[in-house]
Amino acid sequence: MLHRQKIITFIDSLGNRIFNITWIKRDGSIRNANVRRKVIRYLKGGNAPSNGHAFIAVYLMPKMTGNSFLYESGYRMLNLETIKHITVNKQCYDITPEPVIHSIDLSITHKEVPDNVTQISIPA
Repeated sequence: MLHRQKIITFIDSLGNRIFNITWIKRDGSIRNANVRRKVIRYLKGGNAPSNGHAFIAVYLMPKMTGNSFLYESGYRMLNLETIKHITVNKQCYDITPEPVIHSIDLSITHKEVPDNVTQISIPA
């Protein structure tokens, strides 16, 4: 177990070693990939976020199988608040507390609405 507030220091302590990370994307799907930090070979400019932000820049390793990124590589910005697991040297670290998910499913409702229309009142 690894506390969410210690993720950035833990990842920085890995240096440029390859590790596996699982996170929740913006659309709610779970992604898993082998990544590496401090890769500068393919940089073309741009600014990395400062440490005050909740994002971390990683490089997806080419032709290494995570659950999904086979034959896909490049830089990605991961939200530190949505990371679920980090695996290094066959040791998996679960991140606590649970990831923050900012999505709201508007299809879930307990109120019957005929014809999918809700009347609103406009003050005169």
